[in-house]
Amino acid sequence: MDHTVQALSHAGGDVAAWQRWLRRRLRRLLGDAPSQRVPLNVRSLWKRRGALGGIEKILFTSEPGADAPAYVCIPKGIGSTPTWPGRGCSV
Repeated sequence: MDHTVQALSHAGGDVAAWQRWLRRRLRRLLGDAPSQRVPLNVRSLWKRRGALGGIEKILFTSEPGADAPAYVCIPKGIGSTPTWPGRGCSV
């Protein structure tokens, strides 16, 4: 970390101009975003409970013709009521 160059940090001056520059730079670094939005179509693959909480493996549609896996981890003691919209799972 001592030798890392922070090329994207704000070095002073006009914050709004730096934000515009940073957004353009991030878009170029991340690549093109899908041009078409699709429904997420979230599907649960499995759920497990453990001593530290629950975990659920899901698949969601990230772009037309492409599904992405993800893990939803719920620490013990958080409760079983989801706080995000559209999810009814209780792990």
